[in-house]
Amino acid sequence: EKLKSDPDVQALEDVICLVFVQHYFSDFAQKHDQDKIIDILRKTWKKMSPEGQVAALELELAPDSKVLIGKALATDNPG
Repeated sequence: EKLKSDPDVQALEDVICLVFVQHYFSDFAQKHDQDKIIDILRKTWKKMSPEGQVAALELELAPDSKVLIGKALATDNPG
């Protein structure tokens, strides 16, 4: 609740998203199909602040994780 309107809540959401992407995303992505992962990434991205999004793009990630993130950002409006 209060994402985007409460800086403390937004900061916490950004941290949660960044920790997931940095430490858990690669293993999670291997267990689910690509379409599901891309949908989750898009929803996660929308929850993050612009600063959180920049931080996410600067993380050192496995190449396959970077590819999935790229696909999610490139396919923001599938159809």
